[in-house]
Amino acid sequence: ANIIAIIFSVFTFWLNPILNKQLEEFINSVEATSIIDNIITNKFNSINKGKIIYYAKNVIKNKNNNKIFHDIFISQLDATNNWHIILANSSYFSLKENALQITLLNGKKYDTQKKYTINQFEKYILTMNINSNIQKKSNAISTLKLLHNLNQSKYVAELHWRLAIPIAIILLAILAIPLSKTKVRSNRFASLLPAIMLAILYVNLLFMGKYWLINKKIPLLFGLWWIHILLILVIMIIWYFSYNKSS
Repeated sequence: ANIIAIIFSVFTFWLNPILNKQLEEFINSVEATSIIDNIITNKFNSINKGKIIYYAKNVIKNKNNNKIFHDIFISQLDATNNWHIILANSSYFSLKENALQITLLNGKKYDTQKKYTINQFEKYILTMNINSNIQKKSNAISTLKLLHNLNQSKYVAELHWRLAIPIAIILLAILAIPLSKTKVRSNRFASLLPAIMLAILYVNLLFMGKYWLINKKIPLLFGLWWIHILLILVIMIIWYFSYNKSS
């Protein structure tokens, strides 16, 4: 059980976040490529769920085979539901830190909120999420970063979830020992049934505890420790009666 717990600890604390991060980056790259490939010149294109209307007169590929769009018109809806008009000579798309960026070169930005204030720019970057999946998932975040953000509920929940897996392996292995002891003529499955039911209850409590942590239904300080403590108390009681019965 200890060896299995160590293997799962390495997987949950180190390998699993790396694999999830690489998978997330791959999916985001595919999403970004799809958006860029679906842009049609001489037509108004809806991007980011209609929050950006993008128009380009033509497109040329550079030496690196990247698309450079020319004669740009953009209408952007900001977080305060105000529209901004942007005109630029050219633009290109890029994926950076799990966000799709539109870099605009040599243009003007018309701010409709401030009585059509005009701001000229040589370079202006629009950053947007491709969709809800592009947001960084907690299971793709490194354990070290989780430890540095213990004031955020989703990070605390993910950290305790990673801790819970090796802890659960050890506790459930200890729980199974007294319950697996049977007499020669007794039914072994019947003796293991309470252990199975306790394991199911324990795992369900862990899932519920993680949900409560994320939604701040319980104090972050509690984490999932209280669930482990409950199982430890049950194990101590079972071991106590099992020891007295055998003696």
